[in-house]
Amino acid sequence: CLGISAVVAPLGGRSLLDLFQGGVGPWAGAASGAFLGVATAAARVSLGGPEPGLVEACREDDGLRAQKSVLYRVTGAQGPTPSALAFLATWQIIVALSEELYYRGLLQSAGQSALTALVGLQSGPTSDASSLTVLCEVAPLVFSSVIFGVAHVEWAESGGESGHTSASAGSSFQWFFETFLWSLLYGTAFAASGHNLAFPVFIHAAQNIWWCLSDLKDMGDADPAILRELFCGDNEAGAEVNNLLS
Repeated sequence: CLGISAVVAPLGGRSLLDLFQGGVGPWAGAASGAFLGVATAAARVSLGGPEPGLVEACREDDGLRAQKSVLYRVTGAQGPTPSALAFLATWQIIVALSEELYYRGLLQSAGQSALTALVGLQSGPTSDASSLTVLCEVAPLVFSSVIFGVAHVEWAESGGESGHTSASAGSSFQWFFETFLWSLLYGTAFAASGHNLAFPVFIHAAQNIWWCLSDLKDMGDADPAILRELFCGDNEAGAEVNNLLS
């Protein structure tokens, strides 16, 4: 976190404190972000149409199985207990915070500051200057979203933290496209809020928590033996989980 300030602020960018206090402010950013996160996550589920069950989907998609196995190892094997739910929320807020600090706080914010300094914007309040201002916002937004998508594809193909085999080419493209679009949402929210990082952090965290709760419900409806076989298997990570659960 301090590295963000150390790298960006000397170049005319925003300090870590400015990233949370600027624009709409931290509380408004957090509250509106949480609301928008839940709304978009629910819309994604409702507009996506009927999907296969969790077990069937994970058997067909190794990248998805890699992702869900992390949730299973963190909370799913124990069920949605209060302590598991509290840990899940804390875990996803930390995940969202770390990713948004890098993709929005560093890449997008520093890119916007660097491009603004590069073009100078010395032509005054003309239409050309307005166009350059938009370009300085949009280019880093798209760039950071591409990196976000590529990073999530590589995570899925490497099996994430689960050690499962890689995702298929079709699945990899779907992972990239969907995570790229979500990153565009986070980046747009960051820019629209006056570069307040709390807004995209809580959109991101609320979405992740919503989807994790949905997955936990599906895990609760599935056969525990099937889940253990699906998410643990015979790999090292699975052996560790089996030891913990036995």
